[in-house]
Amino acid sequence: MQSEFFNTRVTKYLVATNAIGLGLNLNIQRIIFTSFTKTLKSHHHKIDMHEILQIAGRAGRYKEDGIVCARHAN
Repeated sequence: MQSEFFNTRVTKYLVATNAIGLGLNLNIQRIIFTSFTKTLKSHHHKIDMHEILQIAGRAGRYKEDGIVCARHAN
């Protein structure tokens, strides 16, 4: 339901986990990473390059160009 709101521009921003790179079809122009870690079973793990590229690949998927950046390095 949230993805429908975002795609139809009912909402302008989407705050999401790495799930955006795992099959949701979202009309994303810009992705801003706030962290390169995720929590699995109460342990913090760094997101590996494969996951970063998978998530970043969503930016610009429906348009010619997309933007991927990070708030800060960690």
